[in-house]
Amino acid sequence: MSVFVAANVRANRLVLALAALLFFALLGTRSLNEPDEGRYGEIAREMVESGDWLVPRIWYVPHLDKPPMTYWLVAFSIKAFGVNEWAIRLPLALAGLSGALAAFLLARSVAGDRAARWAVLIL
Repeated sequence: MSVFVAANVRANRLVLALAALLFFALLGTRSLNEPDEGRYGEIAREMVESGDWLVPRIWYVPHLDKPPMTYWLVAFSIKAFGVNEWAIRLPLALAGLSGALAAFLLARSVAGDRAARWAVLIL
């Protein structure tokens, strides 16, 4: 592997590691933002508490306004890590990191390594 290719690989890994650090470093340090994070967390908590994974509920009233996939992911995280800000934010942080990785791969295939690094940094 040439020095130039090795430098590109290192730079790519550094940018992706920086993106991961930005997504995960402060996940549990702030309280939940209103109204969305609190709502998603409460619906997921009620799913875990009641055992009803089919009908999302908020304050024990059916909440059928959105597809349940996000609620399910947050509920799995709550079940695994407990009810806290970090567990509520983790699935969406993973989704954000996946989006940054997808943007990196797409930009690299279309415009090269430098454009891919800029795409991740801009996101």
